Amino acid sequence: MDRIILVSCGLGAVVVVIAGALLPETRVHSFRQPLGKAFAVHRRMAINRVYLPTALSMACLISVMYGFESLAPFYIQTDLKHSPVFYSHLQRLLGCLWLGGNFSIESSALKSKLTGASPLLWEYLYSSA
Repeated sequence: MDRIILVSCGLGAVVVVIAGALLPETRVHSFRQPLGKAFAVHRRMAINRVYLPTALSMACLISVMYGFESLAPFYIQTDLKHSPVFYSHLQRLLGCLWLGGNFSIESSALKSKLTGASPLLWEYLYSSA
């Protein structure tokens, strides 16, 4: 077991050394800039009347989802009197819905890239940049 860990760490180090030697540097911009300039976009996002309520509502929705993820097995088994198999089927359904949502978001982003249309919020945020 220890030999497997040692070999995998050694191979990982070899891959890092080879990648560092052969791959070109991809960062061409320097990160040295004033903090005010670096956070100017974040300042505009924080005071935007569309972005802020949307971000807060999405944060509330994701916290409800995390609460369900942590409490659902106990709730389903004790209060609803269902088996762990029912919970696994419910989780599979939620996972499929999550995956479908990600595919629909990616397809709409791809359509906007192909057609040249940009979302209204990003166009508003970056129009004066």
